[in-house]
Amino acid sequence: MQNSKLVKRGLLFAFAIMGASMLATYFLGFVIGFMLNVFMFIGVILYIQRKGFNLERGGYYGSSSSGSADFNTKPIYVCLACGNKVSERTCRKCGSHMKKVVFK
Repeated sequence: MQNSKLVKRGLLFAFAIMGASMLATYFLGFVIGFMLNVFMFIGVILYIQRKGFNLERGGYYGSSSSGSADFNTKPIYVCLACGNKVSERTCRKCGSHMKKVVFK
């Protein structure tokens, strides 16, 4: 049910922006309307990134905190050459710069 609200709100937002862009192009001409449309779309993208659509879950992309509410995961970096835990830029054991992240 929450996804349907998000889809409805997104479609309403998209149709409103398309209608405003058509009106701007019709009344102001192609060049000025096109520039206004570009600024309008950039503004919408920035608005979505800042406010988000899904306010119940903390934003458009889900939870606004770094970890989700159910899992408290912390990234641990492991050296690809020797398998040692790495907490700095290079591995203390072998000096390698290559590492991968493991969530535990």
